[in-house]
Amino acid sequence: MNEGITDGSGNEIFSDAVTLTYRTGTVIIVGLDGVTYKKLTDSTCCVESYSGTAASLVIPELVEGMTVTEIGEGAFENNTALTGIDLPDIITIFRACAFKGCTSLTSISIP
Repeated sequence: MNEGITDGSGNEIFSDAVTLTYRTGTVIIVGLDGVTYKKLTDSTCCVESYSGTAASLVIPELVEGMTVTEIGEGAFENNTALTGIDLPDIITIFRACAFKGCTSLTSISIP
């Protein structure tokens, strides 16, 4: 199901993801699966956080045309619902505490 948002003209827009750009230039993409991505460069992004409750999760290689290259600091921290996660092999950086407290996580798959 797509989430509706309203643009500055009052038109309702439907999207699978919402992109937020802050005055600082930071770009955050919020996906419907509970994963929030942060733009790093014009072509890369990282997993910033996860607020979902799914037992398994697949992180795509591309989000809004950007390659997912890292898992951010504390991105999945204290998520006890997650038991397995599939990550693209392009991810090369795992920041501190990315999976800290994920007591049910038993499988991290990188093809």
